[in-house]
Amino acid sequence: MNAVLVALSLGLLISSFAEEKPAVDVAFADAKRNAQRPGGQAFQAAVGKAFGAAYGSKVSECAKRVKKPDLRDFELLVKLSINGRIEDALVRPDTNLAVCLREELTDGSLPAPETNGYWVRIGLKLKR
Repeated sequence: MNAVLVALSLGLLISSFAEEKPAVDVAFADAKRNAQRPGGQAFQAAVGKAFGAAYGSKVSECAKRVKKPDLRDFELLVKLSINGRIEDALVRPDTNLAVCLREELTDGSLPAPETNGYWVRIGLKLKR
């Protein structure tokens, strides 16, 4: 009986992991919901503007630093704390340039959202 319960529990555990979405998909869905909230589009625009001012030079630095930078456009998903500190950042697709930029955001900050753990999407269109 115990062996059956262990096997059943293990089977449920494995199936729950298989059903989980990748973190970037979950963050993207949260950012999309946040943008649809009242004031969400305006906040996303403010974050994009602040990001460009604060981190635009980091994109150029990464383009110079990585070998053969992949200049495809990418999305940056940033999780902000209630005080605007960057808690997490994900990129899609994870090109060498996008990954370099994501690593540059450690300990950064952007405008503060109204709730903690707020995901926002920043689309980066690179000139080739």
